[in-house]
Amino acid sequence: MPASSALDTHALEVFLAVAEAGGMTAAAKRLHISQSGVSQIISNLEKDLGVPLIDRSIRPPALTSAGRVLYERASGLLTEIRELRNDVRKAAKLPAADLRLGMDMSFAAVFGPHLARALRGRIARLRVNAGQTPKLVESFMTRELDMIVVSDDELAAQPGFAVTRLFTEPYILALPQGFDGEANALAGLAQALDFVRYGAHTTVGRNVEMHLSRLKVHPPMVYAFDNTDSLLAMVAGGLGWAVTTPMCVLQSHAHARDVRFEPLPGPQAARPVCLIARLGELDELSGSIARTSIGIVTDHFLPALRQLMPWAVERIVIESAEEAFASPR
Repeated sequence: MPASSALDTHALEVFLAVAEAGGMTAAAKRLHISQSGVSQIISNLEKDLGVPLIDRSIRPPALTSAGRVLYERASGLLTEIRELRNDVRKAAKLPAADLRLGMDMSFAAVFGPHLARALRGRIARLRVNAGQTPKLVESFMTRELDMIVVSDDELAAQPGFAVTRLFTEPYILALPQGFDGEANALAGLAQALDFVRYGAHTTVGRNVEMHLSRLKVHPPMVYAFDNTDSLLAMVAGGLGWAVTTPMCVLQSHAHARDVRFEPLPGPQAARPVCLIARLGELDELSGSIARTSIGIVTDHFLPALRQLMPWAVERIVIESAEEAFASPR
């Protein structure tokens, strides 16, 4: 094999992106580099190995047999190289080189600054991606992110993942301050006021719709928003009622003072907030982040919540670090 620098970690990361995204254009978009750059890296990698990795004669392009072998091995190799790099830095008492951490938008707003401050000195470079849970899970599955904090624990049922439940928060009722009608039944509330809902592609939106459907409450579609800022602004303006969560409210505190929050009437619903990592990868760091996050719940989240809706504090279920790591999956 001729001497070359093409077979490096970046080239392998690009190759994995091409294989998982289904093409160079999609991989370029995912990696935020040009398509020509991706094509050049793959060509250099093929030249370096002396074999074609992608069959370009078919549409869409597919991995060759050699490409499939490289794909199966590359992911593990990249993990080992990254762990080796971090172990060397740890031995030299240097911070871990890099962490790509995805956070649910509400978690990022409420916990992000405290968590970043706690990680200072432990990680040389922290890259945070704040977004909606479904997109974060997708990015985690394609290895664009190393860990994610999301309001979803479905990956707990799949092997190879460490899913740590940090805490569970209730869904709550958000009402206009001037509303003086009955709020002890969602069906009656839906008749008295318009329902301001989250978009159906958000995890909160889907969970709320399922809860209402189980109760046979079907408010007509009038308002739908992707973010809590807009949703609470509508409620604060007297245009309707909504179902949200305490963490979402603290994310959008600008409108919180003009909204009345009450427990959800009838059967209760809650959402878990979980840290998800890969078993065998960055285990020590993920454990530290989980414990730090649980500490932030007690030291910052609950005191802030107590100022706004003290009744909700007792409805937050906090996992202890020992319980959280007692049965990794």
